[in-house]
Amino acid sequence: MQRSLSPEKICEDLELNLLSKAFAIELLFSLIESSEDPDIRSRSIDAFKRIERKDDKIFEFIENYLLSDENPRVRSAAAKLIEHSFLEEGLESLKWTIQHDKSPIVLKTMKEIVINSREEIKVLDEEFEKLLEYMGNHIGIIREEAIFFLDLEALFAQEINNYKLDLSAYSLFQKIKDFDNSDYWLKIKHKHVVSLCFNYFNWIYFKQHPQIYSSLSKLQDPFIYLNTLKRFFLGESNQKSLYIPKSIGSLKALNYCTLIDNDIRNVPTEISSLEKLEYLDLSWNKLTIIPDGILSLENLKYLNLSHNNLDKIPLNLSKLNSLRELKLNGNYIKETPPSLEEFTNSLNKFKL
Repeated sequence: MQRSLSPEKICEDLELNLLSKAFAIELLFSLIESSEDPDIRSRSIDAFKRIERKDDKIFEFIENYLLSDENPRVRSAAAKLIEHSFLEEGLESLKWTIQHDKSPIVLKTMKEIVINSREEIKVLDEEFEKLLEYMGNHIGIIREEAIFFLDLEALFAQEINNYKLDLSAYSLFQKIKDFDNSDYWLKIKHKHVVSLCFNYFNWIYFKQHPQIYSSLSKLQDPFIYLNTLKRFFLGESNQKSLYIPKSIGSLKALNYCTLIDNDIRNVPTEISSLEKLEYLDLSWNKLTIIPDGILSLENLKYLNLSHNNLDKIPLNLSKLNSLRELKLNGNYIKETPPSLEEFTNSLNKFKL
C-alpha cells in the first residue's frame, strides 16, 4: 500500500469522490502506523487538515503521537494538527508538551503556535514564557533574547538525531575567542547578548564534542583548527546553508556580530531591529544582494560583505550614515556607481 499511496494521493482521491471520507481516514491511520519514514507520517498527519473531519477517534489517535512518538517531526505535525482542529480538546496536551518535550524542533513548533495564538490559548503563552525564562536563566540572558537560542537549538536538532535541548555549551562559548575577530563566540553583558561570533559548523561540532574545550582553549586561533575539521568532514561543496533565524532581531543590545563562512544566502529583514549594531561581518557567504535590513542599520560602522556573490552596489547604501569601513572585494562587482563615489570616498576604508 505504501508504494502506491501517499497522503497527497489519498486527499486527491477523496476530493474527486473516489474515496469516502471514512475510508480516507483509515488509509491515513494505516500510513502513520505502518510507515517507518517520518516524512510520510508527518505528511499523513498534515493531511487531516484537508479532510476537515473532527471526531474523538482522530483526536485520540493524533494526541497519542504528540505525547509518545519517538520522532520530533511527527510530534510537531501532531501539535500543529491539534492546534488547527482540536484546540479545545488538546489544550492540556499542548501545555504538557511545552513542559516536558525536550526536542527543540517540537518546542519551536510550540513557539509558532503561541505566536499565532488566539486569546483562548493564553495558558500556552504562560507556559512558553516559563520555558524562555528557564533558558534565559541557564544562558544568562533575559527571556526575550532566549527565543533566538531556541531557534539555534532547532537548527542543531535538524542535524543531530534525537537531539535534546542542550544549554550547557553556551557558558563555554563565552570563553572561546576567535583570534582574527578578537572577540568571544558569545559575549553577554547585563543579561544581554552584546557580541555574537557564530559559525554553524564550529558551534555544532563543539556541541557534539564538548570534551575538546580544554585543548581548543589553548590554541592561539581555534578557528583554523575547526576550519580544517570542517573541510575534512564536509568537503568544499557540501557545507550546510545556514538560515539565520528571524529571532536574531530580539538581540536588541547586539553590538558586534560575525556570521562568517556559513553559506548564508538570505538575511531576514528583522536584522534591521539591531539598532545598536556597529560591526557586522558576513564575509565568505553566498549573498547575491545587500539586504535592505542591513541598509537600515543607522549605527553600523563596519560592514564586511567580501567573498559573496554580489554583482552590484545598491544606490541606497549611502543611507548608512555611520559607516566608516566597507569591504566588498571578492564579489562580482566591477565598479562603483558614480552617484556613490562621494559616499565611498568619505569612508576611512573601502575595499572593492
